[in-house]
Amino acid sequence: MTAKSIYEFCRFWIVWTGLLTAVLGAVGYRAYTIMERGRRLSSSQVASLTESLKFVSKPAYPIVLSRPPGNDEATDVADEVKKALEDAGFKIDGVWPDLPIASDPIGVLVRRNPKDAMLGDALVAAFQKVKISANTVELNEPRPLDIVIARKPP
Repeated sequence: MTAKSIYEFCRFWIVWTGLLTAVLGAVGYRAYTIMERGRRLSSSQVASLTESLKFVSKPAYPIVLSRPPGNDEATDVADEVKKALEDAGFKIDGVWPDLPIASDPIGVLVRRNPKDAMLGDALVAAFQKVKISANTVELNEPRPLDIVIARKPP
């Protein structure tokens, strides 16, 4: 075997393994993002959610919308929910990273104090009407209602 043939083989091997790594990496990344994306709202769900909330009394303050930090899937859903709420006439503050919650919640949490019970119940009913898992969390402190888009249900 000559030096030139060894050189050609090594060159071929490096190019081939580089291409194979790039292709497999792209396929793996695509599969990961499809799996991670998971939960999305269809345009009809967004429209139905908007329509359900148009005639609900709006609070004087903006509703804080948050999601778990580092969860891209929940961020995508939160952006879609934000659009529906804003189109229904609600003032929305952000899509903020929420502090980690010890119980690892799923779906949508509407955290409300007793003063906002009717609004919280109306929001949960509207989410459930469009097949979004939602629950209320009763707060025993005087803070405004907020919505957490938690991790996707199993």
